[in-house]
Amino acid sequence: MRHHNTLSRNYFEELYAASNDPWNFSASDYERQKYEVTLAVIGSGYRRALEIGCSIGVFTRLLAQRCSQLVAVDIAEGALRQARRCCADQPHVEFRRLALPGAMPCGQFDLVVLSEVGYYWTLSDLDHFAGWLVGALTPRGLCTLVHWTGETDFPLTGDQVHDRILELTRGSLEPRQHFQNQSYRLDVLAKPVGAAA
Repeated sequence: MRHHNTLSRNYFEELYAASNDPWNFSASDYERQKYEVTLAVIGSGYRRALEIGCSIGVFTRLLAQRCSQLVAVDIAEGALRQARRCCADQPHVEFRRLALPGAMPCGQFDLVVLSEVGYYWTLSDLDHFAGWLVGALTPRGLCTLVHWTGETDFPLTGDQVHDRILELTRGSLEPRQHFQNQSYRLDVLAKPVGAAA
């Protein structure tokens, strides 16, 4: 049965209470291949990056190599405990528990990664996120969206997430790259050169 409301913190805490790695991030071929493609698109050399939905820190550890400072957030403390252990030797990674998009981090970022999170939200959540994103990206900053496009019982589909954010940011952010295979979709949006911070 499809959820119609934003998925709550309790939903995720229960998942991590039942399993240390509910989506098999550590060993999944799907995740490994998706991480490789995502990192190839992102590149490196970021001053301050934000990872939304860091889970147990598997991708966080890889992304941290591309950033001088990385803010990694998740809604579930059970996930963050593991992520902190996974990245204990990465002092430039800061972990925060936030229930996005109701509570968004302050400051600006030259990279925002929203991967496998947006379909847990509602359309009004995406509206809020898109408005925040335009102001939070530095000039030339990138937002990378990556989502599973198969069937779920979440409030939204991966395609709905990407299409909505692309629509809401049209004129403020430029689509730079698009990739889609049978499992997931990746889109990169960029703040145009010369755009106001």
